[in-house]
Amino acid sequence: MSIKNETTYRAVLGSLLASLREERKLTQDAVAKMAGVSAPTWSRIEKGDNPLTAEQLRRVATGMDMTASAILALEEATVAELVGRGIDVREDLSQGETPPPSFSASVGSMVAAFAIPVLGSVLSNLVSRSAAFAAWKEEADSTPRKRSGRN
Repeated sequence: MSIKNETTYRAVLGSLLASLREERKLTQDAVAKMAGVSAPTWSRIEKGDNPLTAEQLRRVATGMDMTASAILALEEATVAELVGRGIDVREDLSQGETPPPSFSASVGSMVAAFAIPVLGSVLSNLVSRSAAFAAWKEEADSTPRKRSGRN
């Protein structure tokens, strides 16, 4: 069995949203209410199992004192960093396509194999340690937060 270094854009965005939620000490239930979905649905969004609509992203971004475009910019930077680490980021699985048997992520000197469903914790760790997230956090910590109804 070969081990593939791959994930999906949906999983990267979900992990980023989980990291942002945790950074703000928000519960999944609270963010689910912002998005207008149930807590189990939000959990699946964070795991990359469910898609996120543009409207849901806008609501959550506003609730986190961010813009949807800022979240998507972080997601793009995170994808670039993952690709730079040799991880293939691809579109979500097509209907009827089976997920790859495992995922291997090199974190420091350790290599661990994970099934796609538990990839979220690995991505969350990578996202929270990424240069893009660190730069955003540094800027966010030094800038007073503004609430805006439009993104």
